[in-house]
Amino acid sequence: MIEHAITWWIGVKGTTPPKTGKEWEKLATRGVTDGAGEVAGVREAPTLVKSKGTALVLVAKTEIEGHPLERSTEVGVGAASASAALVGEAPAIVPGLSQTFQLSVFSRGNEGVAGTFVVRGDGLD
Repeated sequence: MIEHAITWWIGVKGTTPPKTGKEWEKLATRGVTDGAGEVAGVREAPTLVKSKGTALVLVAKTEIEGHPLERSTEVGVGAASASAALVGEAPAIVPGLSQTFQLSVFSRGNEGVAGTFVVRGDGLD
């Protein structure tokens, strides 16, 4: 939804979001969705983290046609680890349409990893 009001709270795992409406109004961040129906923000992650890591918790609230909506998610914070990203040339997979995908694999130091990789999926061998 374009230009839609939304509020959110971000805290370190183990902390709790505001419980009452008054607390929420005081501590939550307010925003409005952009032309793509998205909202963006920045929150600094903890710099002193246990070796097993922690997480930031995001709770977002809005109201659509009189119905309150609330969603939450966690984002891990910790030591860097290897990662892989598979990105298609189109924003959506359309059955029957041929697409090219790019696989990028990075080491802990965010350096590329050379090698041969096999990607398998539902009928994508």
